Amino acid sequence: MNVLNTSLDPHSAALPLKPTAEFYQPLDRSSDQIRLLERVTVCPESTSCHNLPTFKLVAKSLSAHPEYSALSYAWGEDLSLSRIVIDGIRVEVRANLVNALVHICPITSFLWIDALCINQDDVNERNHQVMQMGSIYKQAREVIVWLGDKTDQGFGKGVETLIPDVGLFSIKKLAALQKGPASKPSRTDLADGIDEFLLGAELVSLGELCGRPYWNRLWIVQEVLLAKDLAICWSNEHSPGLRTVAWAEWSRARHTLESLKSSLTSSWDSKLKINVIEAILESAPTNFDRLRETGNQR
Repeated sequence: MNVLNTSLDPHSAALPLKPTAEFYQPLDRSSDQIRLLERVTVCPESTSCHNLPTFKLVAKSLSAHPEYSALSYAWGEDLSLSRIVIDGIRVEVRANLVNALVHICPITSFLWIDALCINQDDVNERNHQVMQMGSIYKQAREVIVWLGDKTDQGFGKGVETLIPDVGLFSIKKLAALQKGPASKPSRTDLADGIDEFLLGAELVSLGELCGRPYWNRLWIVQEVLLAKDLAICWSNEHSPGLRTVAWAEWSRARHTLESLKSSLTSSWDSKLKINVIEAILESAPTNFDRLRETGNQR
């Protein structure tokens, strides 16, 4: 994160520049204090926010069990920067993170993000906070998995360009066929699922969601497996708005896919569908769901 040199900005008088060292108020390292990002809906009178997303940082003790969500995301290949305002100071952060903030903050009051809630220039603080990251993700009300924007990941010409939300509807349709991990859809439901769901566009879109670069991050293992609840979120440049799928919905969809696979015939059309389904069932989000399911059964 870069603090902007506002002396080069015509609006510099509105947003005072502070050295990075003074940007963060010190945390009590003898305790379990963390910082949380809170969205400011009304710009403070002392600050001109210039229509930028505006936030403030607040210190909370984990032992006090504060209500917050934790963000799990990938940097992505887009190196461009965007501006936000934190505590009256204009800062530059990666554009894909700003995109996540704009979409996610309206659905949660307090958000923990490593890049903003930790003073990355303070080695001692960074080490102290890293030691607490397991507790941070475990204690969060939910962990928000941010897959990014379709165009962020090079899928601008993909299925959702032509049929927005097909991936979202695919998961919800599959989840509706499955009551829970212990149950199985009826033969009639499976037949309807094969006829109505297993269309090329829906399978391809679902495969794209399971193949997002986010799932290749090594350190998301802790973030996903420790979470008591998760929401999978993404956006689509071609159709504004936040797409959200509860992890429980994804889990039910995965179980339905496993049942659908075993019910398909050996026709050429079905073989093609089986190949796509197998790729989805071997993907990282599927493996994470199996691990979470195993952990919950212990």
